[in-house]
Amino acid sequence: MPASSNVILYRYSPATLDRETLQYLLVGRQKLAESLLEEIDQASGSGTPRFFLLVGPRGIGKSHLMTLLYQRIRDDLAERIIPVKLAEEEYSIFRASDFFLRVLEEMGIGIADVIALEEDRLVRDVAVDMLKEIASTEGKQITIFVENLHEHFNQMDKHEIQALRAIFQQTNAFSVVASAPSVFPGVSDHDEPFYNF
Repeated sequence: MPASSNVILYRYSPATLDRETLQYLLVGRQKLAESLLEEIDQASGSGTPRFFLLVGPRGIGKSHLMTLLYQRIRDDLAERIIPVKLAEEEYSIFRASDFFLRVLEEMGIGIADVIALEEDRLVRDVAVDMLKEIASTEGKQITIFVENLHEHFNQMDKHEIQALRAIFQQTNAFSVVASAPSVFPGVSDHDEPFYNF
């Protein structure tokens, strides 16, 4: 009979690792990381937002890369950029207002007064105005990291996705780095709001 083993397995979670470890473990994506960081930095300087969608199967390192970028921006570019990383598994975003409320929460800003407004369009507009005011006052751009974008789009109806795109088009306060395991209809179908975005 084999001897019992004391092997303990842990789920790999880049969010729990420090920047140095993430950088050390980054394999074959150094040029991509530098290119994305440079683009995001240029966007903050020019006031022209950038939108990236990292596509690849699960386990290829999208979360690792996004976490490293988030940490590098937080540590090295904080004078120009406010990085905001949403949770890898977000189950509370069903409307554009929810998206921007989550961004405010991740920034440590209380949202009770905004939610108390109740009417969804008003909640959305006030949340976006608060974020734009923060970006303007601090002279920074907000870079939002969103994993599993396809899941967010599955949770939102087309009208809400249109509202999200309209906000991104009408303001220069936000850049977005998102990920998905494959190119999905929400960005590839001609009749979808984020087609060719």
